[in-house]
This record gives sequence, structure tokens and C-alpha cells, in this order.
Amino acid sequence: MPWELEGFSLPPGYARVGPIFAHLDGELPPIVAELAAEERPLVYLGLGSSAHRGLALAAAAGLGELPVNVIAPIRHYLDPDDRLPANVHVTDLLPAHRLGGFVDAAVLHGGQGTVQTACATGTPFVGFGLQPEQVWNIDQCVAQGNAIALSPKQAGTRLLADAVERILADERVRASADRVAQAFRAEDGGAAAARYLEAQIASIER
Repeated sequence: MPWELEGFSLPPGYARVGPIFAHLDGELPPIVAELAAEERPLVYLGLGSSAHRGLALAAAAGLGELPVNVIAPIRHYLDPDDRLPANVHVTDLLPAHRLGGFVDAAVLHGGQGTVQTACATGTPFVGFGLQPEQVWNIDQCVAQGNAIALSPKQAGTRLLADAVERILADERVRASADRVAQAFRAEDGGAAAARYLEAQIASIER
């Protein structure tokens, strides 16, 4: 997004095209709508493919302390005998771009696609980056006001529950998430990339 390049000048041959992130095939499982219809807030726990079992268990345990429901596509991290809090509903990977309007907040690992999806769907989130790129992704959202950053070690502490509670209660965070989502709706990274490539090919052919 434009604010991520403030203070930087792109070298020749580079162009900003906007967000490009995965849109997985398929529909959301019925449990998402069922949980969203309940009075409790619905929190999405998305750890992508670069997290690990310990982080998944720690984050689930932290969210288990809250009066919320959790939809957690973390089955690929768990062992068959793992036991999670009753309010944490485990699924396989979901088409997260369809979660807008269902979830009230998210807890994320900070991967670029995961963060961009949260931004595009207007979902405020708590993030704990596992590598420098993920920390940077989260920090950019913290600066926009739609995220709170924690360290991975804090995922297993009360700080996670406190941060999620703040995300759910602070109307300023929700307003920031809505503003960021509106900015994302004005972008089409795939189309912009295609236009740029076409222009480069045309210049070569000339």
C-alpha cells in the first residue's frame, strides 16, 4: 500500500502494484456462520504455514481465557491427542478472504498474505511476527491503527487475551480497520501488475 513505501524511492524497473494475496477456492464451513450468529464475539486464529505446534497451542490456550468463540484453521499443526479449550473450534485451512462480516478480530502470525487478507476484510488483529518480514508487516498495521503487536513468546501469556480484549472494545481500532479496508477496495494488485508487465513488453517490442 502507498503508506508502506513512504520515505522510500523505488529503483528503476520497480513499481508499486498494490496488494496481491491468496483467494483459496471453496466456501466457509457452516460452523463459521453458526458461531458468528451467537452473542459472543468471533475471533479468527490464523497462523498460515510458517508457525509451529507450540505457538498454535499457546495462542489457543490464551484465547480460551476469553468469553469469545474462536475459529482456528490450525489442524495441520496439531497432534491427534492435543486438547484445546472448548471455545476453540479447529478446522482445516479456510478461504479467509470470505471471513469479512463474520469475525470481529483476528490473531495472526504476520505473513504478508494473512495480514493483507485481514486488512482487505476490515478485520482488526493481534499479530506476533515470527521473522523480520512478518514483524514489519504487523508494524505497518500498528502504524495504521488496525493492529496490536506482540512477540511470539507473549502468545502464551495473559498479554494475548488483554490485546484481543482491547481490539474488541476499542472503537478507534475498528474505525481504523474500516478505513484500511476501504483503501484496499480501491486497489487491484493483480491488474496493476498485469498493466505494468504489458507496458514493459510493449516498450521492448518498440
